[in-house]
Amino acid sequence: MHVYWDLLESFADSFLNTHLHRFLEKQRLAEMAEIDRRKDEFLATLSHELRTPLTSILGWIRHLRGKQVDNATLQTALEVIDRNAAMQAHLVDDLLQVSRIITGKIQLDVERTDLVSVVNAAVNSVRPSAEIKKIAFQVALDTGARFVMGDFARLQQVVWNLLTNSVKFTPPNGRIEVRLERIDSSARIMVSDTGEGIKKEFLVAMFDRFTQADSSRTRHHGGLGLGLAIVRQLVELHGGTVSANSAGEGKGTTMYVTLPLAPADASFAEQGSFQITTRPRRDANLNGLRALVVDDEKDTRDVLKEILEKEGVAVVGTESVGSALCILGHERFDIVITDIAMPGADGYDLIAAIRQMSADRGGSTPAVALTAFAHESDRRRLLAAGFQAHVAKPFTPNDLRAVIGDVLLKDRRRAS
Repeated sequence: MHVYWDLLESFADSFLNTHLHRFLEKQRLAEMAEIDRRKDEFLATLSHELRTPLTSILGWIRHLRGKQVDNATLQTALEVIDRNAAMQAHLVDDLLQVSRIITGKIQLDVERTDLVSVVNAAVNSVRPSAEIKKIAFQVALDTGARFVMGDFARLQQVVWNLLTNSVKFTPPNGRIEVRLERIDSSARIMVSDTGEGIKKEFLVAMFDRFTQADSSRTRHHGGLGLGLAIVRQLVELHGGTVSANSAGEGKGTTMYVTLPLAPADASFAEQGSFQITTRPRRDANLNGLRALVVDDEKDTRDVLKEILEKEGVAVVGTESVGSALCILGHERFDIVITDIAMPGADGYDLIAAIRQMSADRGGSTPAVALTAFAHESDRRRLLAAGFQAHVAKPFTPNDLRAVIGDVLLKDRRRAS
């Protein structure tokens, strides 16, 4: 009898294990197929989003080369080129951000952070684009939910992404409400809009990578759909949660970010003003300076030379670390501006060689790095290597002038 039951039990276990294995394998294959489908959709969207601004840029450039145009047409062309180049830069930033998150290379500079300032900064940044669509902002900030332990820049990015998403999907004359409130021992940021709303079945997936509510070729809004995935990852890195709610299509959307409040600390006194203040750019006078520009890309060297020479700077340009060191062997400069990523020896090799020189040979010459790697960890590495500052690519003439002005002013103060 025992043998009978043992055989029966063995058969049942075998049967269940076999069917369970088949079920799990089928489920795994379905999940992999869904991931592949999302990736294919994402790559198709990526190709479209990168090619669209590039088409406008190249089209206008070729048009301007083809014939003489009046000043109004020229200004239109420059505005289109500038707007589409900024659009491409934003797409690349999103891709790099997701890549860093996936590979675990993103770092947070955690400190006691004022959420009132974070929200105000994000609102002020997004407000101009909202005003174009005549979207009204309603902002209510509870100072009882003011302090968290977090990275100011990353938290501002979280709120900025939520707000730009709301502006994007809210029709003209709509409304966006922003609230900061305390919920028990947590701070909650709410962004609510009167926009297009979200289908119930999409709510659970809207913060996933490679996911968009509408990824068809006939969709009404551009973008890669990475903004909300970035939001979720950054919020979770801060120990918080993010969620969304919508009554359905055409009925608006509400996003919630919940973060743990910072422990009470008597050394942090409450202050009465919650207005955002920004340090104005210095009006740098660069006239009469000598600059060495090092970049293996001729186009970048040329634009740097054009910008700086208009400021009265005498520029010597070169394409490699070896040639730069040869020039530094018999010429002196007020500042060195170098790319980081170059074939052979790179910008780190150059700054190391410069800092090994004696002061009378130019070893203490201020140096600015040009880099597409603009994360906080990259900035710290650049400063530790011997650079005084960096300019992130792509850069504007104002960015370049301001950074050079700051570096030279600090160098004069140090020398005096």
